[in-house]
Amino acid sequence: METSLHGYEMWVWNSNESLEPIIGIGMKEVTIEYSIDGNDYTTFGTTHEFAQAPGILDYAHDTTIYFNNVAAKFVRLTANSNWGGLLNQYSLSEVRFMYIPTAARYPFPEDGATDIAIDVTLGWLAGREAAEHNVYISDDEQAVIDGTAPVVTVSQASYGPLSLDLASTYYWRVDEVNNANTVPIWEGCTWSFTTNAYLVVDDFESYNDIGEGEEGSNLVYLTWIDGYVEPPDVRINGSTIGHTVPFEPSMETSIVYDGSQSAPLYYDNSVVAYSEITAYTANQPSWAGTLPIGPDWTIGAPATLSIWFYGSADNPATEQMYVKVNGVKVTYDGVLTQTDWQEFPVDLASLGIDLSNVTTLTIGFERIGATGGSGMVFIDDVRLYP
Repeated sequence: METSLHGYEMWVWNSNESLEPIIGIGMKEVTIEYSIDGNDYTTFGTTHEFAQAPGILDYAHDTTIYFNNVAAKFVRLTANSNWGGLLNQYSLSEVRFMYIPTAARYPFPEDGATDIAIDVTLGWLAGREAAEHNVYISDDEQAVIDGTAPVVTVSQASYGPLSLDLASTYYWRVDEVNNANTVPIWEGCTWSFTTNAYLVVDDFESYNDIGEGEEGSNLVYLTWIDGYVEPPDVRINGSTIGHTVPFEPSMETSIVYDGSQSAPLYYDNSVVAYSEITAYTANQPSWAGTLPIGPDWTIGAPATLSIWFYGSADNPATEQMYVKVNGVKVTYDGVLTQTDWQEFPVDLASLGIDLSNVTTLTIGFERIGATGGSGMVFIDDVRLYP
């Protein structure tokens, strides 16, 4: 047997052939030894006698060896005699070891788990009598196996929250430590998990049509501020977020990129020169909501802002789509007439802004000629990718 344990007890089923009561090849006097490294063994007690099996079906174990919580990775049984005494032959039917593990086990996240949050808190079931826990974590599997990865010592069976990168596989292990024990450190298994592929800036799933001020209300135009400002009941640009048909949902539920709804964005540049909606992550007006992503866009090491949109064949060719982050504009070089989902990717590094303090995100449309037109696109799944 090889495992990391504090021995509790061993159950023995001796040789149980039908002729066992006559021939007696079951082990009788047995020496039990245990070891930590598989080289140096210590004898456990004196010679032990295993009971003779009756040679009948449904034979329950009738020998129990109590290990008294010795620390062991290996157990060796040496037969000194059998119950017959005539044949130089020895046999057992089954041996079971009951033990209380000393190594860490049952990790969270589970070994091999995917889509794990980058701020995950690691957890595990601690080994017996562990006073401290040495936690190794790295994206280098061999470094964790070799114990050369960065290590943190904690007193509880948890570590975090962490600050990890997106779309990355991490390896970790926990060594249980108690310097007062015979074996001061029990090395754990190496586990792994993979973090989320992206961070959600807005997936437009939480918005509803519950009236402002009512419990549970989450109106899209109070997070994405469009061209109609109330108060003072003026139009500052040509955008409208959400359908405006009376008694119909404001969010789109038929044309979606992912999930169950997307946001219709109407624009009209026939009178004004541009149409845009703006959302805040911080420093918003008192009446406006904020995006839950927060202002620090360095967390997880994202490199690309991705916006998915769906155009219309009726959209005019006189408008150009753009995105602004903290006021820095990036234009979309495609057309708005595609009737399928298109990605508008923005290289974050090219913006030249402090990505740890992103406060505003704007999606807009502007004239590219002397006159403008009107149209509509569906917006869905604004994300940050590595």
